[in-house]
Amino acid sequence: MSPSCRGRQNRIMMFPKALLLAVCLFTILLCTNCANNIHMDHLACDAKIAEDAAVWTMPGEQSILTPDIYKEAANIQGGNRREQVIDTVAYVWNNYAYDLYCNSDMFSRTADELCKSGVLGGCADYSLIIAALLRARGVPARILITVNVKWMLWMQAHQQDVMSIPFGHSFIEVYLEDGWWLLDPVKKILYGQYIPQSASLPEWQYLLAGGLDFWSMGLSDIQSARKMFIEFGLAFNKDTYNKPDYPSFPIEGK
Repeated sequence: MSPSCRGRQNRIMMFPKALLLAVCLFTILLCTNCANNIHMDHLACDAKIAEDAAVWTMPGEQSILTPDIYKEAANIQGGNRREQVIDTVAYVWNNYAYDLYCNSDMFSRTADELCKSGVLGGCADYSLIIAALLRARGVPARILITVNVKWMLWMQAHQQDVMSIPFGHSFIEVYLEDGWWLLDPVKKILYGQYIPQSASLPEWQYLLAGGLDFWSMGLSDIQSARKMFIEFGLAFNKDTYNKPDYPSFPIEGK
């Protein structure tokens, strides 16, 4: 065989090896990228919503899905449920104003009233409007109200409450690809590996109640919330709190 033919044969034999190597490198890079973004991947596929989760697409008395809510929800982008959660949080933060003085109206306004005013107070207002918008788009959302563990322990030690507003927080459970995730609508964080059955939540928060909205939990204003928080806090057993180590994923601003 001539040298030129032998060289051509070697190049032909080397081509499949080179192609295989390129494919392997591409696969490694692709898998690495997927691993880094597996929890926030916008291309993730949604499984069918479980029957016990579908009930959380329904509105409550305080979170009735009015024409204005649906109109607002139509402005939100996003394909799968994860995208819609991310875009809804970004939309609310970009289009609603915060007013400290609205904290005095916490728990008393409806989602429709929040939508029409475009002005929000504390975390409860953010949870209520975001949950309503998500349900309008078919994403199951359950509102949680929590009490701060350190506040409860301080109150037990001093047998008094010096806060005019109960010291707690509000989260939202959101049903993503095939299960529940925990959303902090104020800090704009999604928590993975979330255990819905656990009452211990991040940032020293302990579950007080969960429901379609605050009215369904018996919270209609600051006074009713304060009474409920104090009663719960005085009876709280510190040994029941186990600070969770859920992986957290900040929601990028848009």
